[in-house]
Amino acid sequence: RGSERSDLRRHAVAASPVVIWKDWSAIAFAGIAGMVLERKGGAFMKTLSAPILAILIGMAFTNLNLTSPTSIVATVVNNYLLVLAVPI
Repeated sequence: RGSERSDLRRHAVAASPVVIWKDWSAIAFAGIAGMVLERKGGAFMKTLSAPILAILIGMAFTNLNLTSPTSIVATVVNNYLLVLAVPI
């Protein structure tokens, strides 16, 4: 746990507020898009759950360099939120 906290502090100093808000906005959009796709998508989208769709959209954002994989937001998402979303 101590190393995770030091990683968060190191990222917090290096990241600007604009980058942090951009990353959180992209994650919020991925979550909303996952819910909309689950509800209004075709049969294939309905078989997948909204959290899985949101994870896939978030991975696409990272691969397209819209979000940074080394930001503090990615650290929080990978260590806490993703762990909660997978069992759903």
